[in-house]
Amino acid sequence: MYCILDLETTGINQFKDQPIEIGAILVDEAYNIIDEFHSYIHISEDVIFSNSARKTHGLQESFLFNKPYPTVVLESFFSKFNYDFRFVAWNMSFDVGFFRRMCYENGYLSNYDKLNYRHIDLQSIFFFYCQKNNIKDLSSLSDACELFDIPRKKIHNALDDAIVSYFIFKKLMSA
Repeated sequence: MYCILDLETTGINQFKDQPIEIGAILVDEAYNIIDEFHSYIHISEDVIFSNSARKTHGLQESFLFNKPYPTVVLESFFSKFNYDFRFVAWNMSFDVGFFRRMCYENGYLSNYDKLNYRHIDLQSIFFFYCQKNNIKDLSSLSDACELFDIPRKKIHNALDDAIVSYFIFKKLMSA
């Protein structure tokens, strides 16, 4: 199976910034949706978003003060999805890097280590698709949505981005 993953974060530095929202879609080998997962993630009151992160996802720090702690989010995620999947994400190194660090910092690294480590990066597959089809200057998730005529309700909402990534994944796998 595949888990289409998207995270929103306080910034882009995986060693300093934190995940603040997770969205995931679990699909089977025939690309049928089995389940979905969404949660905002608690941050402490001393965490400050980077200016670009705040502009990107439009959230305020105070919105996350009463959300579930990372341990609760991870417990819910693994309870719901288990371990029999490989991650699929747009810009895989970003999302999986933050997810793995969250697992490490919250005592869930042994859970993470049970996953299939052969992840699938949609951005790379899209790049080769565009090269193969002589399509120039397309590189973003929004570009892929536009090319494949996939409507995008919200930009930089973890669940919505996981859903559009799922449709892009299906399109690329059938190309």
